[in-house]
Amino acid sequence: MTETSLPDRNEPPGSTSESELTTEIVYAVARVSDTDPTALPPLYDVIDTDALNALVGCSRSTLDSITFRYYGYTVTVTADGDVTVASTT
Repeated sequence: MTETSLPDRNEPPGSTSESELTTEIVYAVARVSDTDPTALPPLYDVIDTDALNALVGCSRSTLDSITFRYYGYTVTVTADGDVTVASTT
């Protein structure tokens, strides 16, 4: 299993803008899959990006992380906005 974890952004939880988080996810999957980010399907086709952004950094959320599949990879986003991409093969 291949796993890629992106380094911490040195930002307080909840400070990442919505577009930065979704862009970070797409680029992380693109890096792991050796695919041009523009060739990947839209992230909103596999997860409600508004709901994802609302959960990440929300102080009232009881979730530690959310995991979903995107382009054949398992993507985990922590409440702090850290993104991990793991191959499912």
